[in-house]
Amino acid sequence: GIVNKKLLALMMNPYDVYITKTNELKDNSLPIGKAKVEIEYKGYLANQLGENEQQSEILKEFIQNRESIQLGIKKNAYGLEMALYKIKEGESCNIYIPWRLAYGEKGAGNLIPPKTDILFELKIHKIEQQGASWEIVRFDKWTKMKQKWNTSKSQNSMLFNKNNYELPPKKVGLPPSKPIQAKKEQA
Repeated sequence: GIVNKKLLALMMNPYDVYITKTNELKDNSLPIGKAKVEIEYKGYLANQLGENEQQSEILKEFIQNRESIQLGIKKNAYGLEMALYKIKEGESCNIYIPWRLAYGEKGAGNLIPPKTDILFELKIHKIEQQGASWEIVRFDKWTKMKQKWNTSKSQNSMLFNKNNYELPPKKVGLPPSKPIQAKKEQA
């Protein structure tokens, strides 16, 4: 189906990658440290999502490749590396990467325009060389920004702000009393 860009913006953290696995494997291993992995992928420019269904168009493919890449040396887009550490050998998935974690404000030459979100269809064919467990690859800058965004979003969310949906507190007590009138005695 077609995805509405405004809805995505409300739901998605611009400092996080979104992975949908098309086949999930339980027993295979995840890449660690500075692993070398063989991947096959197609990349799409995801900024062609419209403000509504009538404006949306089919996503434009910008690359298709099968190659071996080294993780943990900050040569690849941050979002792609973050995702690859969460995908097991042999798994296929779709990865949505916001522009901040993809190619940023400058883009990548004529291939990827500035501030463009990326969608990858990707498969890790094999882990050619596993990295050492002590080689920890950190994404501290993005983790801090992601946490800050999540905190801000939960406090200011238009969708989930409880103040928008709470009823005013009810006053509990007796109904208002009427003044007691003395009965006049008839003579």
